[in-house]
Order: sequence, then C-alpha cells, then structure tokens
Amino acid sequence: MNFKKLFEAFDKQPIDEVEGDLNAYKDTFRFKIEMFIKVVIYGEQWKDSVVSLFSKSEEDLDIKDIGEVGDFMLYTRAWFWIEQFNFNDDDCLEDLRSITHTDKDSFNGSDLFISLMRAIKYFEKIEEFEKCAFLVKIRDLSK
Repeated sequence: MNFKKLFEAFDKQPIDEVEGDLNAYKDTFRFKIEMFIKVVIYGEQWKDSVVSLFSKSEEDLDIKDIGEVGDFMLYTRAWFWIEQFNFNDDDCLEDLRSITHTDKDSFNGSDLFISLMRAIKYFEKIEEFEKCAFLVKIRDLSK
C-alpha cells in the first residue's frame, strides 16, 4: 500500500483553515484571559497534588518551599497571559466584556473574579503592588 497516495487523498485545505482560525483566536484577548483563568484555577489543583506527592515521600523536604515555588511558577505563568491586556484597545475591552457577567452577584462567583482575587492576593503577599493595581483595574472594569 502506498501511504503517500493515501494521505494525499485527504484535502489539506480544511485543516489549514481550522489552523488559521485557531491561530487567529490565540491572538485575541479572550483566549488570553481564558488561559489566565485556566492557569490559576487548574494550577492550584496541580500545585496541591504535587505538594501532596512530595509530602508523602520519605526524604526530608521542606514542603513549604515546594508550595512557594509552585505558587511562583503558577502566578508567573498566569501573569504572562493577563499582562497582555491593553486598557486602550477596544478589542481587549470588548473581549473582557464578552467574558464577564453584567450581574454583580454572578460576577463575584465567576472563575474570572476568583482568578483575579487569587492573583491579587498572591502578588500582595510578595509585595508586587504594580501587578496588584493592574489586576484590580481589570477586576473593576469587569464589574
């Protein structure tokens, strides 16, 4: 069987279109804010499982240090996504509006609000107040 001919039988055009659409979506702030949320929400679970794993090991490890390193990695990566927000860009503002709820009560329980508050709390703890101010501005804009 000639595998080359078999794979040539499939039209590559639809794959290219989907890939192009996906790459365009990755450039939107909506994607970036969703990645911020995903990193914070699921990163906490990942970090807790790693700390739990190390706490069960027989070696003398400082679990507190492992947790702090995990927090640093988690929130540094989350910051990478959220710092790309541009308060002067109408597309960014529209993407943020499309994610948030107009009802204040539902926003306060949303994944975006929870992620913002966790990140603010972390950056306050390590005294990165510029980052806190940036996140608070997004939070206030989201309400």
